[in-house]
Amino acid sequence: METISIEFPAGRYHATPWDAHVNEGRVEWPPSPWRLLRALLAVGYTKLGWGDYPDAVASDLIAKLAAVSPTYTVPLATAAHTRHYMPIKDGTSKIFDAFLRFADPNARLLVHYDVTLTDDERDTLVRLVEGLTYLGRAESWTVAELMANGADRDPSSGGFCCAPWKANSGSVGDASNRIRLLQALPSDDFDEWRAMQVNVTAEALEAEEASKQSAKGKTMTAAQLKKVRQRAEALYPNQLLDALQAETATWQSQGWPQPPGSQWIDYRVPVDAIDQRPLSPIPANPKQARVNAVVLAVDGDGKSGTVRPLMKRTLPLMELVHSESVRKATSELGFGNIPELSGKNDDGSILRGHRHASWIPLSLFGRGRIDHILVHCREEFSPQAIATLASIRWAYAKGIEKLSINLAGMGDLDQILDQLRRSPSCRSTTNLSLTSAKTWESVTPLVLRKYLQKHGKKTPEGQLREELIERGFDEPKSIRFWSAEEMVGSRLKGYVLARKSTKRQPPMERSFAATIEFDRPQSGPILLGYASHFGLGLFKGVDANADGIE
Repeated sequence: METISIEFPAGRYHATPWDAHVNEGRVEWPPSPWRLLRALLAVGYTKLGWGDYPDAVASDLIAKLAAVSPTYTVPLATAAHTRHYMPIKDGTSKIFDAFLRFADPNARLLVHYDVTLTDDERDTLVRLVEGLTYLGRAESWTVAELMANGADRDPSSGGFCCAPWKANSGSVGDASNRIRLLQALPSDDFDEWRAMQVNVTAEALEAEEASKQSAKGKTMTAAQLKKVRQRAEALYPNQLLDALQAETATWQSQGWPQPPGSQWIDYRVPVDAIDQRPLSPIPANPKQARVNAVVLAVDGDGKSGTVRPLMKRTLPLMELVHSESVRKATSELGFGNIPELSGKNDDGSILRGHRHASWIPLSLFGRGRIDHILVHCREEFSPQAIATLASIRWAYAKGIEKLSINLAGMGDLDQILDQLRRSPSCRSTTNLSLTSAKTWESVTPLVLRKYLQKHGKKTPEGQLREELIERGFDEPKSIRFWSAEEMVGSRLKGYVLARKSTKRQPPMERSFAATIEFDRPQSGPILLGYASHFGLGLFKGVDANADGIE
């Protein structure tokens, strides 16, 4: 048996059942097997670097999990809801937002799968589960892990046991509710279901086409029969994985009453598992981890599949996502000004001392494109700042119609770096901007923040030395600026070097790159110069001893 443990740091869980409208006020609890499998697939694409399809090991893993009905151990939860107005195109709409709250700050959900996995399949499941940062709606933050073999995984130990209705009939008495959860068909059952559906649809289309031909005094040819058969097959997913990955809008637009390839399974849920009494506020947890780094995943749809912005578009993209965070905080979430995100005090004055967030482009998968954004602050992010960053959904980039932004992880910088080190899909060199090293070299071009002079502190070297000390770094031992040929060879030419025309412009649109050496290791990230809070002037450590990064 394999057991997935899921904790909810925010103390709440949002998820609308597949057969309900959001305003019905229902919560899918426990999370359906269908939702869990789709969440794991999403992690694979966003964090494990899957291409167009999961690899063979992951496909076999999903097939095994889909073939069984999991058993759950659920913590005590309290049903709650809010009612608020949400702006829409022509006005506002009243929203009934139902969710569950957990009084115990250490409450966790256990999902038990009675399967036997190979070592490779279990390793894949570990990476997928650890990458699960939310479940259901994005507000349902999660910390998940696959429990070690030999751990206490008895479905009846602690909490309330929820199992398929027939599997535990009589084991918990009559004080239970009967609910239905959406589950995938096992692979063999899916193939039989698809073959039957295709045959029924093909017969209906053949009859329709035959009637049309008969009206013309003709009969159907073999080519027409083959075309009708192809039309019928195109209406159904080829295999179970295709069904699990189908977008909700797609199957709803085709008239499906439920996702193709799914089935309803009745579960028994003890009535005491969900409390209806008022819940006191969740006490603050003094041991809550410090969060000063948030990772956002970037995805875009293009003509050739997923397309992400080029690194050369760093400045406009970082500025755009920053503006979206300010808009979310002030206009949508009602938080008002959040200094660590806006870079301004409440009176509108500039927040000095580089105490606000830096928006750092990451190319974890390589290819010269921005696939993640690290939002890093020297001070701790407030809960409002974290909620704002988690709420960002969309942005726009040149040549890409729709750019999806999603929360991928958060913690302190060491935790983020540790996760990147353990991720096999991340290129080693991309992580070096976050580590410690004596020698640092440019990753994005540097634009000087002051006018250039031939002598004194306003020379290129003088400006860098001054800013490094200002930001708390040691006095560098040496600074060497690169030639134009070196910058071209490192693809540091062609970047956007100025912010929007309504924002402060650089003294001159000229870019530099440099190698900086210190006497002792300095901890990154290092960003210098104009628009450094938007990704320009980013450096990476080239002599980092990063335990497997190099």
